[in-house]
Amino acid sequence: MPQLKVKLCALAVTLFAVSPTVAAQVCGKTEVVDEGETLEQLVARCETTAGAVLSANPSVDAGDIRAGLQLKMPESAEGDWLSRARQAVTEAGERVNEAAEAAGRSVSDYLSDQPDLNRDILEMGERLGLPGVSTSQSRGAELMVFPKDVGPGDKVDLNANGLPGGVEVTIGVRIGEEADFRTISRARTNEAGLLEATVPVPEQAQKGEKIAFAVETVDGRVRVVSEPFDVDPTTD
Repeated sequence: MPQLKVKLCALAVTLFAVSPTVAAQVCGKTEVVDEGETLEQLVARCETTAGAVLSANPSVDAGDIRAGLQLKMPESAEGDWLSRARQAVTEAGERVNEAAEAAGRSVSDYLSDQPDLNRDILEMGERLGLPGVSTSQSRGAELMVFPKDVGPGDKVDLNANGLPGGVEVTIGVRIGEEADFRTISRARTNEAGLLEATVPVPEQAQKGEKIAFAVETVDGRVRVVSEPFDVDPTTD
């Protein structure tokens, strides 16, 4: 487990420190030399090096640079960087499998007991564009609401699990299927990533409307949403 967390931390540093530079593609695959532009000015404009440009154009010498000359630009290092980063995530996943097997548990159950690790893996996967990975709702996280036969002003109990441990969260409510969630309370999870809270159904909720609750970490990295249910149409 420590080795796995070290690998994820190292990958996080790479993602945040390196990827913005890699993404700075200011020139296309080919570039035309501007009037009066030197090789040094071209490479500065395209954020590359003279050696890289000349290597990409073996038939061109530094003295051949002139206005109107079309040059092939060096390939971005992005592909190689993404390949290495994806490999690191794959290796981390293999270590999760090994740890789960050693504990005699399924990967899903193992990650449910490790919400912080689960969140980090999901976030890394999303940043790298791995298919089927999303941090919009943490895997293994669940939010249940009791009771559901309630009307405006009635109180409901929220029980959430699979969240990061010991962190502050916001509790939100959505009235109507097309509305946005709005914050109605704040709370803190326990060390096991569990949350128990009691909140009221907003007075403005109309009978028969769909209502749902959400719990989200204050940094916005993990959110869990309840199943929507109808505000009790029989409440007076």
